[in-house]
Amino acid sequence: MLGGGSKSNKLDEKLLAQQQQQANLERVNTFADEGINRQYTFSRAFTFDGAAIQRHVSQPFEGLARTLTSVGNRFDPDAKFTNNLLEEINTVSHRGNEGDLPISPGFARTKKFWRLIFYTVLVASFMAVAASLFMNVGDQVPKQWVQCNYDEDVSCGEWYNGKHYFIAIPTCAGFAVGLIRYFASYPDNLPGIFKDINTFHVEPKWIPYTYVISMVSLAGGATLGPEQALGNLGGGIAYYISHVVDFEDEDYNKVFVLAGMASALGALFPTPMLGALMMHELGEPPKSYMESTIILSISAMVGFVIYYELIEPTYLEYAENSGAILAIEWLEMGYSSWQIGTGIMIGLVAGGLCTMVMITIGITKQIFQRMRLRLARAPFLQEVLPPTIGGLIIGLVNWSLPLTVGNGNIVFPYLIKYGANGDISTKLLLCTGFARMVLLGVSMNCGFCGGIIFPFLTMGMIAGCVMYQHFDYVPKGLCIAGFMVALPSGIVPMPFTFVALVVCIYYFGLYQIAPLFIAAITSYMFVSGSGLFKKLTSRAGMQNQANNAAHGDDAEHGGSISSQSNKQEQDDFTLKQYMGNKKFAPTTSEPGTPAH
Repeated sequence: MLGGGSKSNKLDEKLLAQQQQQANLERVNTFADEGINRQYTFSRAFTFDGAAIQRHVSQPFEGLARTLTSVGNRFDPDAKFTNNLLEEINTVSHRGNEGDLPISPGFARTKKFWRLIFYTVLVASFMAVAASLFMNVGDQVPKQWVQCNYDEDVSCGEWYNGKHYFIAIPTCAGFAVGLIRYFASYPDNLPGIFKDINTFHVEPKWIPYTYVISMVSLAGGATLGPEQALGNLGGGIAYYISHVVDFEDEDYNKVFVLAGMASALGALFPTPMLGALMMHELGEPPKSYMESTIILSISAMVGFVIYYELIEPTYLEYAENSGAILAIEWLEMGYSSWQIGTGIMIGLVAGGLCTMVMITIGITKQIFQRMRLRLARAPFLQEVLPPTIGGLIIGLVNWSLPLTVGNGNIVFPYLIKYGANGDISTKLLLCTGFARMVLLGVSMNCGFCGGIIFPFLTMGMIAGCVMYQHFDYVPKGLCIAGFMVALPSGIVPMPFTFVALVVCIYYFGLYQIAPLFIAAITSYMFVSGSGLFKKLTSRAGMQNQANNAAHGDDAEHGGSISSQSNKQEQDDFTLKQYMGNKKFAPTTSEPGTPAH
């Protein structure tokens, strides 16, 4: 029994040894195995308690780091800024790649967007018809009573070559405008298109009168453009619809007003792109950049297409006649670096001319304001007499200098064909340009209604012709287009629109854009950027206050003085828009409401 037990114990020990050896072999071979065995062996060999590590290792180190950071911030004031900057960098770096390419929200998937597009197309279609009617009257009527082929007859622009009825027609137009203003109680303090764009508001009550007054003004030969009336009509209709139809979004209401204006500009510019571009440069459309651009572009394109079918040439296409030669001659001459310097000089000279224009407008404004103040006791004469006198002045100048008729679209081809080539004397061009300065001031302040952009383009063309007559080694296209861009850019902050405008009209190439853009920037920096324009208007405002105080002792003048004060406030707003301050908004009573 004892021997058997000993033998049994040896067998058990031998079996245990074999099992231990087998277990050791399995543990060694586990590192070569795949799958679960390897995972099991590692997890068995390296097992840690995550909560314990976080509690005993990570948290103490984080607390130590915070303590050291706090101590460092006390001794080094720049350390706090640096740490905050590092945190911002770390935050941005973990956001992903959405900052590489702007991702627009899916605005085109909503019903309210397409609802807005539907009404935008309706307004743009109506504006194309309204613009064609306006241009048939305001643009074609002057061509009928001028009765001279400016495209073929150089004598059309000679001294005293106008007909005697040139005097009567603007005078009668001024009398008609005065009657409309009197019987409609048309206010003097209505804001202009620049304020309409920035406030997204056009008073619908006055848009029919503005449309008719501007049409009569242009038909009578006033030195004004059509953009004020058409922009006012498009924006006013859109503003009214936005308060009848609920777009469920206030920003859509604002964009809709701008779209109404852009549809009108599509009929004026040679490409609808400029209508949307002008809205972006003068205002701050709500919504995202591309969403507002799409809405404005659709409106401008619809207006352009329908207007083109009704009246083939758009308003500024009259400037294209004989205009392609400007691009051809410049391309043949080629681009040189000295043309950049020439663009700077053009910008400086244009800035000086722009200052002269503003001084002339200010003088005429003072004259007509004093006339209205003195006529305050006779409301009928106060409304009728100033535009009638203004029309008489325009008629006399039109008769003596026929190149001053209208806002200039009639004489665009004439100036390019005859003016730059020396067929017209420099003296005649200079007198015509100065006369247009005076007539612009008279037309703006006597009671006529219209815009200033297109008269500025005409004056710029005249200045370019004078330059080319004296410096014929400079490309003709640079002379004419440079002044066309730079002269209005002195006070109107639309350099991209003006450069694109002349490029579209005259087919300039890529290198030709550089000196034109330099001229526009230089002119604005010289006039508005330097504060010169602000100083001039500030002095004019002080003079207006002095005039009002001089007549303040007469109680019957109260309504007129208050009206003039409101008008001055609107002018101050326009100035701030020109200077780039788009957050200012005057608190005035509703236009047309008598202030006592």
